[in-house]
Amino acid sequence: MILNFKILLLILTIFNGCKFNNQTKNETTESSISPDYQLDHPDTVWQLPAELREISGLAIFNETTIAAVQDEDARIYLIDKSSGKVLSKHDFGGKGDYEGITMVDSTAWVLKSNGNLYRVENFRKPHPVVTRYKTPLTSANNAEGLAYDPQTHSLLIACKGKPNLEKGEKYKGFKAIYSFDLDELSLSTTPAYLIDLSVIEAFRASGAVREFYIKATKKSGLISDALFFEPSGIAIHPHNNHLYVISHTAKLLLMMSREGDIADIKKLPPKLFNQPEGICFANDGTMYISNEGGKGLASILRFKPR
Repeated sequence: MILNFKILLLILTIFNGCKFNNQTKNETTESSISPDYQLDHPDTVWQLPAELREISGLAIFNETTIAAVQDEDARIYLIDKSSGKVLSKHDFGGKGDYEGITMVDSTAWVLKSNGNLYRVENFRKPHPVVTRYKTPLTSANNAEGLAYDPQTHSLLIACKGKPNLEKGEKYKGFKAIYSFDLDELSLSTTPAYLIDLSVIEAFRASGAVREFYIKATKKSGLISDALFFEPSGIAIHPHNNHLYVISHTAKLLLMMSREGDIADIKKLPPKLFNQPEGICFANDGTMYISNEGGKGLASILRFKPR
């Protein structure tokens, strides 16, 4: 019986892979009202200096500037939105694996992969005020994505690794997004959102085929390597309020509703997206995605909504 499941899953995975790569403009999805981005044709590509080869998180600082971090030094970079040039650098601590950044008013929040959060006040001044918050997340969770949610006045933390806080496999087959309450200054003990990997696998199927595919994937425990989704960045779209989650391992951009339903999934062209790590949106809907450089230079890609 398991063998039959594997054969069917292989066929459906091939089918879904073809659908990902051959989506037509006439195809109707749940996110048809969402802004459309031509992910294979960025409006601008900015090559970044060598010191930003390990760029990770991105955030909008103000109308003209993007804030960024890289995963080796406690340093915030301010980057011009019109030219991609680094305007200034601001240190706030020692070395570490810094993965995400977001802004709450003029205060920067920075995420470490072990789940620690750093509130950096007055970071453009010579002596910023830095407060560390240790959360129940650990290196096993591998926290990578960080976004401010004004709707709940909280920080959303997307985990690349283990989805649960405690031992065991409570959320096996899912990736977790946790919420850090900025009033209580504490992390939720259960995920605010769960990304069902089997739904990602089955997304391009429809009706009864999709339902069977989800059940078959869960029963067999199979998730194809080609579509294995590990969140590396998260942002909230200013117009439709959807969560946008990127994965550098799967080269996918996922859109999720506030109810936790996957609205759409887009393939990120590998030629443009070497290692997508950070994502943010300007108020007009313009999307920015950062790429680690690998053996070359890092980059930021800008996409205006169509």
